[in-house]
Amino acid sequence: GLLEDPDSNVRAAVLKSVEEQPSASVASQVAAYIAQEKDPDLLVHATRVLRKSKITGGERGDKSLKALYTLLGHESWRVRAEATEALTEMIAARSGVAAKIQADFYIRMSDLLDDPDGFVASKAMLALEKADVLPTPAKVARAAQLHPELAAQAVKMLAKNSNSNPASIPLVQAFATHKDPTVRAV
Repeated sequence: GLLEDPDSNVRAAVLKSVEEQPSASVASQVAAYIAQEKDPDLLVHATRVLRKSKITGGERGDKSLKALYTLLGHESWRVRAEATEALTEMIAARSGVAAKIQADFYIRMSDLLDDPDGFVASKAMLALEKADVLPTPAKVARAAQLHPELAAQAVKMLAKNSNSNPASIPLVQAFATHKDPTVRAV
């Protein structure tokens, strides 16, 4: 009930306490809390609670995933980055993830490659490294153009993906003339 307290310090104390010993029942309440909270710092705390709760399956896990997906469009880069890391960890923890859930996750991570913040885009890139097939290789190449610090990583991902998706080959070839010699070497 204290997650609804009007004082943000009280809500922060509750989240900190719950983060130390997360439980499945509290994770559901925190997922609902995320929809109401506006403070970016508190949303980061709430995201960490869901991440540490390790609830990955069933109805509670689905609620946690849905709550975190809503944060991918948040105005704060810190909230988007924390939600991306939490989702990546939670999807990885699910054994035998349904193809639909995994595909939805990788599509959302591909969309996040367009994020204006390079740190958020790098977290999405890390999430996509585990994909057997990149949903949209062109977005990986575009992310490298938007955020040059991701270019070497993008080339590696595209090269790995070229066996399963030939559309990656010309994208890799385009990096052969990149201005950064490290990227050309990769």
